[in-house]
Amino acid sequence: MLGTGDSAQTQFQLTKIYGSSYAPYARPIGKPVPGSVRVAVAGVEVVADTDFICDSATGIVTFLPGHGPTSTFGHERATNPFVADSRFG
Repeated sequence: MLGTGDSAQTQFQLTKIYGSSYAPYARPIGKPVPGSVRVAVAGVEVVADTDFICDSATGIVTFLPGHGPTSTFGHERATNPFVADSRFG
């Protein structure tokens, strides 16, 4: 999960979670491959550069006005086995 919207916070750092519920570790993702970040709001994928922007230098996702509660992201999971995480599909 990238974050939970509260109508005030619009920026979220991309992170990769390692481990299980016992002592999980979140590593910030900086410098994502441009065009590789996918974001969903309430389970529905949203459009890059229309609904959100991702800074490829910092890994910060900024939602543009009008987004709701739960946001998630997928980052190279479909093609990179070293990033794949079955918890996030």
